Amino acid sequence: MDAAAMPTDSVTADPQVRFHLPVELGQAAEVTGQCRLHKGPIHHMTASLKQGGKVKTTARTRFFETRMA
Repeated sequence: MDAAAMPTDSVTADPQVRFHLPVELGQAAEVTGQCRLHKGPIHHMTASLKQGGKVKTTARTRFFETRMA
């Protein structure tokens, strides 16, 4: 089996979330996420949540990829 096709697990390290404005419950929201950097088993990710065209929340974290046994 190709190593890239093998199942993986990931663990999260150093999650950081910032709330810029209150998030309104019951309202539509747009959530986007991106992989900003990939170095071997480490993935640097960012995300944001928007409501009404305004960024309400941003987040960033690192994921460490591990191979399943």
